[in-house]
Amino acid sequence: ALDSLVLTVLSEAKRASDGCFTYRNTAPYVLVDTLGMVCPPLIAYSVLTNDAKYSKLAVRQLLAFIDRCDPVTHLPPHGYSPDSKFNLGLVGWGRGIGWYLLGLAETLALLPRDNESFDVLLKAFENTAFVLAELQRDDGGWSWYPPLVEERLDSSTTSFVAYALLRIQNMAIGSQDFTQVIDRAFICLEGLVDSQMNVRESSGECVSLGVYSREFGVY
Repeated sequence: ALDSLVLTVLSEAKRASDGCFTYRNTAPYVLVDTLGMVCPPLIAYSVLTNDAKYSKLAVRQLLAFIDRCDPVTHLPPHGYSPDSKFNLGLVGWGRGIGWYLLGLAETLALLPRDNESFDVLLKAFENTAFVLAELQRDDGGWSWYPPLVEERLDSSTTSFVAYALLRIQNMAIGSQDFTQVIDRAFICLEGLVDSQMNVRESSGECVSLGVYSREFGVY
């Protein structure tokens, strides 16, 4: 299954001019969602085949987004076009942060620690994690747009962030202890799951760049 997935991505997915995978074959935009979808299988396939070219693809995608993050908040934009100096969409969109941290965490989990980019990726993860720790709400979660703490709680953003933080914490590779942040997030999430395992307060689908759902429901 992993063979089929990776080979399909490599053979069919369009690349932007900087060599990164675009989100759709119909537009030249590199979106943050792609980090969580493409980097984990690529790094896993690199380990499976003992071929570093696949891990290099994953790392290239992550480094490109790290360069596009806001230099002060270390939060990622929704996307970018390598042929433009402007980022695209909302900087700091909650689920976008989640995709970004997921791609970093899963890549760091399998990337050899002597890889020249390992420390760069870990530093980028921690920079964003420090900011998110400051933006954590009193209820333990994060808003659909975390910089506005008073905005509506989003269980999808909270799940993404809590998982990524726990993934790094369990590897004991970081310089910061996020245990309290993680515990508060999981307490928040437990309160959002009913007896039928439905999850409340999950924001709806993002329609496109710059069009963010304000609908919340049960999934």
